[in-house]
Amino acid sequence: MSIFFYFIAAFMALIALAIVARPLLMAKKENGREVQSDRLNLDVLRDQLRELEQDLAAGTIDPTAYEAAKRDLEQRVATEFQPQDNDTATASDKSKNGRLWQVGVMGLLLVVTPFVVYRYLGAPYMLTPIPTGADSANSQTPHATGQTEALALVARLAERMVQHPEDPEGWLLLARSYSSMNSFAAASQAYERLFALIPDDAKILADYADVLAMTQNQRIQGKPEELLRRALVVEPNNVKALILLGDAEYERNQLPEAISRWKAAIAAAPAGSEFIAMAQSNIDHVEKELADRGLAKPTTGAASQAASDKPTVSPDTKTAPNKNAASSPALAVGKISGRVELDPSLIGKLTPTDTVFIYARAADGPRFPLAILRKQVKDLPLDFVLDDSMGMVPSTKLSDFPTLIVGARVSLSGNATPSAGDWEGVLDSVPNGSTGLKLKISSQRR
Repeated sequence: MSIFFYFIAAFMALIALAIVARPLLMAKKENGREVQSDRLNLDVLRDQLRELEQDLAAGTIDPTAYEAAKRDLEQRVATEFQPQDNDTATASDKSKNGRLWQVGVMGLLLVVTPFVVYRYLGAPYMLTPIPTGADSANSQTPHATGQTEALALVARLAERMVQHPEDPEGWLLLARSYSSMNSFAAASQAYERLFALIPDDAKILADYADVLAMTQNQRIQGKPEELLRRALVVEPNNVKALILLGDAEYERNQLPEAISRWKAAIAAAPAGSEFIAMAQSNIDHVEKELADRGLAKPTTGAASQAASDKPTVSPDTKTAPNKNAASSPALAVGKISGRVELDPSLIGKLTPTDTVFIYARAADGPRFPLAILRKQVKDLPLDFVLDDSMGMVPSTKLSDFPTLIVGARVSLSGNATPSAGDWEGVLDSVPNGSTGLKLKISSQRR
């Protein structure tokens, strides 16, 4: 990419040089034409002088007429032509050389100077892509080398932003780079600087809110929600802002409002967008939950009251067997445990700082994790425990679902959203309350 950019820039500089140098080269050509014309006229006068000498020798004219005609020719030569002496010829040569020198200097200025100025005042770092996620995993260089190079590029970019704090494109690139590296605190700081420069860009506001939520344990309420509402003022159909704001309302158990946001996101999202499936899955889960509670058309706060009416069972209380206990969220244990290991064939292919997500989600319910734990490859093998305290949404708990899908995933990009190239291990149809689970990370997402 960078070689192609420099080739195009050099080609355009040469075209500019040709346009500027043409008048100087044309002036040299015109001077040559004038000298050639003078020489032709002088040759004609010399021929006339020879003809007079021949007429005098033949006796066609007398000596008096010859002398008069000769003086006339000499006078014309003296008045019409001024042959160059050595000094004049030297000055002419110097003039030609001066023009060539000027063309050379202009060539240097037009071709070399822009590259030098761009190197120190421009943004050459943007010509070098930062390898992240599946791109770095599929590159020809080892993953560790690619990550080291990416870290070096990001560090250089961060140093440059200290010297050029008014560059919004630089802050945007830095924020996205930190986010892809799972450095959400640094990414939020970069987005904060970008927000000060561009306060009314809906996409930037939504991305800023998303990153900021990651710094507060994936909670959207608070400043992230304020940013999302501001984004919707700027762009009412911003899909990401609608999705995240629906999640915030779901956190507060405002289920009808959350459904309304997600439906608006589906209507605004382009065909084939992953947001459509995400929003529809959330809607299906919430509507099923409302139907189970007998609140097909609830009002705000009704769902919360219904949730508080769920029967609870003390662990010390012995009850008679209930054939419906397996499907009753109130009777679910809400805790699973096990061990995560890395397949030996992956040792050396992953770096110790790669992010590992250990999660549990409902086998029949919402697609988002009910409990999630974040670790790194260097922590494996690892004994884990997932319970209700590790949920993303307070109103939807691990204990609400009898059957779970449990998985562990190495995220090469550091993002919680799965992507191609990630390594994972998954167990399906795990009963809630299971212990001693064995998870082996061995398969790669396509």
